[in-house]
Amino acid sequence: MTVHSNCLLCQSSNLKKLRRYYNSHHIVKCQDCGFVFIEKVPSEEELKQYYSIYSYAEDRPVSPVTIKRYQKLLKEFEIYRNSNQILEIGCGKGDFLLEARKNYWEVQGTELSERGAQLCIDKGIKTHYGTLREDLFPSNYFDVIIAIEVIEHINNPRELIYQISRFLRRGGLFYCTTPNFNSIVRYILQEKYSIIHYPEHLCYYTPKTLRELMVKNGFLCKKVETTGIDFDRLFPKKELRNLLKVDNEKIRIATEKNSLLNFAKRAANFILATTSLGGTIRGYFIKGCL
Repeated sequence: MTVHSNCLLCQSSNLKKLRRYYNSHHIVKCQDCGFVFIEKVPSEEELKQYYSIYSYAEDRPVSPVTIKRYQKLLKEFEIYRNSNQILEIGCGKGDFLLEARKNYWEVQGTELSERGAQLCIDKGIKTHYGTLREDLFPSNYFDVIIAIEVIEHINNPRELIYQISRFLRRGGLFYCTTPNFNSIVRYILQEKYSIIHYPEHLCYYTPKTLRELMVKNGFLCKKVETTGIDFDRLFPKKELRNLLKVDNEKIRIATEKNSLLNFAKRAANFILATTSLGGTIRGYFIKGCL
C-alpha cells in the first residue's frame, strides 16, 4: 500500500493517526496545520475503475430548490463577469452550467466520470473528460471557476489550486463547497459518517484548513462559512429514513414554501455558521497578484 508521508496542505511530516478512524479508513491528521486526509494513496487504476461506475440519475429532474440556489449564486457572480467565461470543475451532468448558460455565460466543464462528461456533451456543454490539466485552457481565461463538492475527491489539493490560479484571471472568483469535517453530523456519527469513503473522498476540510489552502496559494479569502444539515447523511440507512419518514428533498421544498420553517432554517443556519458546525463549507476566494 502506498501512503502519504507528508501533509497534503503544509508538507509537514508530523502526522498522527486518528484512532477512531484509522483502522477502518486510514485517516491521519497533520499536527502542525490540522489538515485531515486519508493516508492511503489510490492508484490511477482504482480511481478509473471507481469513476467508471459513478452514476448520475440522468432522468431525475433538477430540484426547484437547487435551481433557486444556482440562480442566487449566479447573481453573486455577476460582479466578476468580464470575459464572460465560467468553468465548473466536476460538472456532473451539467445542471449548474445549463443554468449559467441561460444567464449568457460561456460555459465549460471538466468531469472525472466518462458518463457524466458524455451527458454534458450531449447537452451542448463543452466538457473535458478527466482531471484539470494545464494544457486545457489559456492562462487567465476565466472570470469564475467553481467546484461544488469536488475538492474532497482530490488527493493533490495544492496542484489543483495551482491549476485553478493559472486559469483564473486576476481578480476573478473561485467558489467551492465541500463537506465540513467539523460538522455536527460527523460528531454524532463519528466513524460511520458517510462522507468518509475511499477512494471517493480523500481529503476532509474544515473552514480553517480550506482558508489556509487557498491563502497559501495566492488567493484572498472573501468569505468562508458553514451551513446546513443533510438529513440523508444524518440518517445514512435508507430503511431508517423510511421508518422516520425523513426525506431530505421534501424537507427542502417544504421549508421553501413555509415561512415559519424558513425562519427556523435561517435561525439554524445562523447558529451553524457561528459555531462552524454546518454540514457544508462554502468558500469565496479572489485570485490575488501572486
